[in-house]
Amino acid sequence: MRGLIAELVPDEEQEGHPALGLLGRSPEGEGTPEIDWKALLREGPFRSWTLEPERVEAYVEELKEASESRLVLSPLQREERFQSICRRAARELFSDPELRAVYAGRLLEMAYFLAKRGKEAEGRLALEASGELGAGGDEPAAFFQELVLKSIALRWTPPEGPPPEGREEEGEGLIIRP
Repeated sequence: MRGLIAELVPDEEQEGHPALGLLGRSPEGEGTPEIDWKALLREGPFRSWTLEPERVEAYVEELKEASESRLVLSPLQREERFQSICRRAARELFSDPELRAVYAGRLLEMAYFLAKRGKEAEGRLALEASGELGAGGDEPAAFFQELVLKSIALRWTPPEGPPPEGREEEGEGLIIRP
């Protein structure tokens, strides 16, 4: 049985990429722990990662239209609507093999960069995400779902109330919150 990374990253990418030489492959039989992709996207070099605005523009517009609707929704219903639109966006965007390949390649390069900087744990996570994206499948990879959620949330401002789960606070810099 091959390791998880070996199964997820296509053979032609595995053989020649230096990230695999630095990070190695997953040990045989090692289970994959639950990974907090949202936290990874908030830190270090991944902090600035978002999808191109034109890719998520239609979904942001859909959220704006939904928020301007005359229907009165509870905060829980608003959150569910936000999550539903984001899940659909992730499925539709993930179905584009070219987009998956671009982000799988970026993650593979990031794995190499992180490994060279001595951050093997983060490098392995990037390698894991790259493999999941490269593998395709019916459901979007967890990393990609979080990337879509972040990309939409950064471009959509709800009309009232607290931001939906996953929306990053902007302007955290010098403001000290109680």
